[in-house]
Amino acid sequence: MARTFLTAGWANLVLLTFEVPEDLVQASIHPSLAPDLVDGRAHASLVAFDFQDTRLLGQRIPGYVNFPEINLRTYVRSGDRRGVSFVGELVPKRMIARLARALYNEPYRATVMRSKTEIDGDRVSVEHRWRWKGAQQRLAATGRDVRAAAPDGVERLFKEHEWGFGTGHSGALLSYRVQHPEWSTRQVTDVAWDVDFEQQYGKRWAFLGDARPISTIFAVGSEVMVSMPGSS
Repeated sequence: MARTFLTAGWANLVLLTFEVPEDLVQASIHPSLAPDLVDGRAHASLVAFDFQDTRLLGQRIPGYVNFPEINLRTYVRSGDRRGVSFVGELVPKRMIARLARALYNEPYRATVMRSKTEIDGDRVSVEHRWRWKGAQQRLAATGRDVRAAAPDGVERLFKEHEWGFGTGHSGALLSYRVQHPEWSTRQVTDVAWDVDFEQQYGKRWAFLGDARPISTIFAVGSEVMVSMPGSS
């Protein structure tokens, strides 16, 4: 069993999932991985959430306990293991970005970010704002009525993944486990975003600026454990 590197609460996860070309996913992942297709189609998700009570190797680091993250991820397979691989990840802390690049060789970058959560009874609204190359970006959602996800529904396919995959500094496939209980979701009553995908993730992803998501999920979240990476 790999040693746990990070524990944290992941709260109020908003996932906008888009259908994308299979060859684009294949070009973005380790060559030993394959796109994890749903009904013969590949997908990528823009994900926004908040880290809470973060601990590295069991220890809280002052100033690095609560912070937001924005990422673009694809869905992949390694044999019978289903997981995700990241196109890009943003956090507001340079040390976190450097540590993730050093240990996991993940495409983390640091930038100016803020998140806001408002709760009114069973109604929860979140808003994420960040800057990249001088441009303001935004993702916001409102949801209510917490419910369990259907065991065979599309929500479960996009939000429940036990494995993360990447490419190590040597070029080898890296994998790490992400463990958490199955997430309940809120009924999405409103969602809005203003993201320059080309500026954020490169020219190949520019088409997402005109795309509509095939799925929008607002997950409650839970405590999460992430293992140290290992070669696969």
